Amino acid sequence: MSWINRENKSRRGDEEKKYPFAKWMSWLFLAVSMLLLIYTYYRSEITYQGANHVKYFKYYLISLAGILFWGGCITVARRDSRQYCNHYYRTDDWALYDRGRVDTVGAVAAS
Repeated sequence: MSWINRENKSRRGDEEKKYPFAKWMSWLFLAVSMLLLIYTYYRSEITYQGANHVKYFKYYLISLAGILFWGGCITVARRDSRQYCNHYYRTDDWALYDRGRVDTVGAVAAS
């Protein structure tokens, strides 16, 4: 495990990749799906007073599927980034234990 004791670690493989454009686009598509659901409800129930409910059923399904899909994408992306961070910090803590620099849990000895 020579990579633990290296002083200048390569951060290329250790960093989380960040894609801000994709992050914002997924939030945008989630918002658009919610707005489509609200608009569909408005047109179906308020404008036509429920007379064309069957006509708008497919739009309900499309907007709900969009909300579930993009909400799931955002949830998975957040969970993966948290797991990555937890794993990264946990391995660094174990590296301190391997070098014998930790006195007690959470207290790092001065070296």
